[in-house]
Amino acid sequence: MRAFQSSLFLILVVAGTVVSYACSAFDSEADVSLDLSQTDGPYELYYDDGQLEEKGTYKGGERDGVYESYHQNGQPRIKTAYKGGERDGQYQVYNETGRLTEEMMYKEGVANGPFERFYDDGQLWISTTYKNGEFDGLYERYWDNGQLEAKEIYKAGELDGPSEHYYRTGQLWVKLPYQNGRFDGLYERYYENGQLETKETYKDGQLDGPSDHYYSTGLLWMKIPAKDGNFDGPFERYFENGQLFERGTYRAGERDGPYERYRDNGQLEGKETYKAGIADGPYERYHENGQLFERGTYRAGERDGPYESYHENGQLWVKGTYKAGERDGAYEVYRENGQLQESGMYRAGQRVGSEMQLQRN
Repeated sequence: MRAFQSSLFLILVVAGTVVSYACSAFDSEADVSLDLSQTDGPYELYYDDGQLEEKGTYKGGERDGVYESYHQNGQPRIKTAYKGGERDGQYQVYNETGRLTEEMMYKEGVANGPFERFYDDGQLWISTTYKNGEFDGLYERYWDNGQLEAKEIYKAGELDGPSEHYYRTGQLWVKLPYQNGRFDGLYERYYENGQLETKETYKDGQLDGPSDHYYSTGLLWMKIPAKDGNFDGPFERYFENGQLFERGTYRAGERDGPYERYRDNGQLEGKETYKAGIADGPYERYHENGQLFERGTYRAGERDGPYESYHENGQLWVKGTYKAGERDGAYEVYRENGQLQESGMYRAGQRVGSEMQLQRN
């Protein structure tokens, strides 16, 4: 039913009898309620300008037989049939220009049989089949340029079988394996240039097996194994120039064990150790020239214990101690020539005293 935008009269013609209903400018479809529970025979409903809106037949107070509704410009909107108040037979929907936009079959009120939906210009959009109200069989969806967008297999309303999705250009985008509505098998995703982007294996809906990812150039970006839906095992990630960026190990979805990170020129930038996803153990950081920059220890994700940092020439720069993530204890600072520059004390992250050293020529 429509929302009324001006004062009008609804004219209902039932079995030759004309009945008028006054409606205000603010009435919506919910405000117009016609009790046809005792109606038998054909009826017609008109717009306020006299244009036919819908027509059909009631039997025992329920729609029964051919039903048609129309846009206000006179073009057909819906064509179908009812039996005992339920849709039964072909169901068609049209746009205001008269083009068919949807076509399907009903049996006793439930969608059964071929289903097609069209763009407003008549181009096919969706083609599939219903069985007992659910998708069943081949499902195809098209871009508005006619290229295939998706091809899937359904069984009793669930995806079951290979599923493919495409770019507007027709290039394959994703291949998805389904079994009983869940991912199961090899998953592949592609860049629009045709290069493989992701290749993974699923089992019972969970990531399980190798997981490889690539740049659009075809070079490897990351590889990591998975088990029961979590990353599990050694992993490596690379820069776009092919140089190693980082490597380490996952256990049950968390970093665990030695970890190394590199610069794009191949130089080691840092290394540390993880335990159940938290940094725990010795760590080292390096200057771009390869010289050691800093070393110390993590405990439960916080710096803890002695640490040292160095100038690029290898000379000691800072020497001190951390406790639970804060500086604590004596510290010393040295110049690049090895001379002591400053010394002092920290307590719980606060400097409590320092002594500056004068540089002697």
